[in-house]
Amino acid sequence: ITSDASRVDVVSGGTRRTDTRRLDLMGEALASRFGGPAPSDEARQFQRLSVVDFARHLLEAHGTSTRLMSKGQIIERAGYHTTGDFPELLLGRGNRILRRGYESYQGGLRRACRESSARDFRPIQKLQLGEAPTLLKVNEHGEFKSGSMAESKEAYSLATYGRIFSISRQALVNDDLGAFGELNLKLGRGAAEFVAGQLVDLVTSNPFMADGVAVFAAGHGNLAASGSVLSVASVGAALKAMRLQKGL
Repeated sequence: ITSDASRVDVVSGGTRRTDTRRLDLMGEALASRFGGPAPSDEARQFQRLSVVDFARHLLEAHGTSTRLMSKGQIIERAGYHTTGDFPELLLGRGNRILRRGYESYQGGLRRACRESSARDFRPIQKLQLGEAPTLLKVNEHGEFKSGSMAESKEAYSLATYGRIFSISRQALVNDDLGAFGELNLKLGRGAAEFVAGQLVDLVTSNPFMADGVAVFAAGHGNLAASGSVLSVASVGAALKAMRLQKGL
């Protein structure tokens, strides 16, 4: 391993990893072609390169001469016969576009939800506490009385959803990255809409809680005996019902 202020090269088993700084600069230039921010001055040298030029540059950084290779051979050699710099370049930019498409959609029930994280796929128990007890007047001796809070426990677990797609060698040779970028944006937005749809399905399915009663039920005080058409009176009744909701 050799290093200096600008690059790190790793040589192992006869292969050579391109320094991550160069990949970052290439990726920055490539992202600008997908509608991303303008590249920095250092990355601008790669902005006009075609996909084949990126592949050629990375191959030659590994010491592979591309002088007698066709465009198809360069793409194939860079994709399958290097340490993975070229696929990593496309994958890294594709993931950024996916993220941008995903974050562009913030509507629906997501605004009423709170995200959390989990370390594995085992059921997760979530403790829900009721409201704090009412404050009581402290007597002349300074005695504070104890109070209590109701609690409830619900469980959930993670699940994995996904799809894969491929981009042909011909599209890479033809430098058809416009379709690649647009597809990633659509996939990102589609993933966000899928999450929103899952939330809607969860609410409308009215699942049972740990107490054996559905979320919306007369026993929970959040379901009217019969519905009514929208009107000033019915909306007023709904607001009144929400304001009279009780905790655990």
